[in-house]
Amino acid sequence: MMEESDAPSKVKTNELFADEVNRMAQLHLRFALCVLTQESIDQYDFKDKKIPELTRLALRVFCLKELMRDNQFLYESGFFAKGANRLMT
Repeated sequence: MMEESDAPSKVKTNELFADEVNRMAQLHLRFALCVLTQESIDQYDFKDKKIPELTRLALRVFCLKELMRDNQFLYESGFFAKGANRLMT
C-alpha cells in the first residue's frame, strides 16, 4: 500500500515511523527533565546545605522509577544486556 501511494517519501516515512518518533520525543523529554533538574539543583543557592543532597536523592529515585516503568529503550540502544532488568527489581 505504501509503495502504491503517490505521496512523497517524507510523508510515507512520517506515517511509518510516527509512533517511534513520538515515543523517542517523550523519552527525550524525560531525560531532559532529569538533566535540567540536576543542573537547577547544582546552581541554586539553598539556605540549608542539606537540601541539595536530599533533592538529588529524590531526583535519583524519580529517575530510577522512570527506568523501572519503561526501560525498553535501554535494551534497544544496547545500554542494558539481556536479563539486566532483574537487577532493578
